Amino acid sequence: MTFPARRLSGQPCTLPGDAAEWVQTLAALRHQALSNPRVAPFGEQIAVVCERTARP
Repeated sequence: MTFPARRLSGQPCTLPGDAAEWVQTLAALRHQALSNPRVAPFGEQIAVVCERTARP
């Protein structure tokens, strides 16, 4: 049986529906990676990957 993914808040986690939503999602992830101290050791690496992926 498969269960839908959940965010830490308990809300359902869904994938972006199109390219524009993916760009917005990657930008948000990049921002969180750079501003969240819990991911500080990997924040810059995550941000670089998000930036590269979001480029056309």
